[in-house]
Amino acid sequence: MYTVIFAGGQGTRISEETIKVPKPMIKLDSKPIVEHIMNIYKKNGFNKFIILTGYKNKKFKEYFKDKKNYFLDNGTQYSNNNIDKFNNSKINNKIYLKLLYTGLNTNKKQRLEKLKKFLSNEKYFFLTYGDGVSNINIKKLLKFHIKHKKICTLTGVNPVQRYGLLKLDGSKVISFKEKKKIKEKYINAGYFVCNTKIFEFFKSKIEDFEENILPRLSKYNQLRCFKHSGFWQCMDTLRDKNYLKKMILKKNAPWI
Repeated sequence: MYTVIFAGGQGTRISEETIKVPKPMIKLDSKPIVEHIMNIYKKNGFNKFIILTGYKNKKFKEYFKDKKNYFLDNGTQYSNNNIDKFNNSKINNKIYLKLLYTGLNTNKKQRLEKLKKFLSNEKYFFLTYGDGVSNINIKKLLKFHIKHKKICTLTGVNPVQRYGLLKLDGSKVISFKEKKKIKEKYINAGYFVCNTKIFEFFKSKIEDFEENILPRLSKYNQLRCFKHSGFWQCMDTLRDKNYLKKMILKKNAPWI
């Protein structure tokens, strides 16, 4: 079963870093965040990855080409030979990694379309964003998806809001509520499981994954939410990056 990672965007909100490397290749320690994400799946027993690249795509190959135990496939076509080498290898902790260039200005739905031929023999695949880490139990997520028999499952998280809330009467502050989780307010954290039949829900070329495909799946009762109450954090800004780095330095990173 493959894990597919969106990694083609330009990451403009953290441009201090992305002027040099694509956002998923920003290092939190000796490893970029995309490798941290891969390790989340790997420790759950899933070690085949397809990274959908775009912006500064060569940076991925430069980093991964000499990584130990990696079977790197940088081709644009499906290759039984590469998969066979990986499957037949006796190496421990091996990882198959395909770097699939999907265009510079392509949206997520268009990137996924370029993936279809590589999943022709699969029933399910994992899908996630290249900028969010979590201590999610991937096996439980997959079990949930299979149980509900729908086309797509997304992971919902209830994060602590970034700012405190004021209750006002005109200019008078009635109350102040410090940062906390807002009950039953879930956001899409990625960490999807998809049936490969999801491609049947793709329509026009200009559609987007979040704005069009996910609402369409919801409309046809084919979308479920796996609620994750543990740790999740995306890296949208330099502040987020520094927060994650600090957790690693203090040996308090829940996803590791």
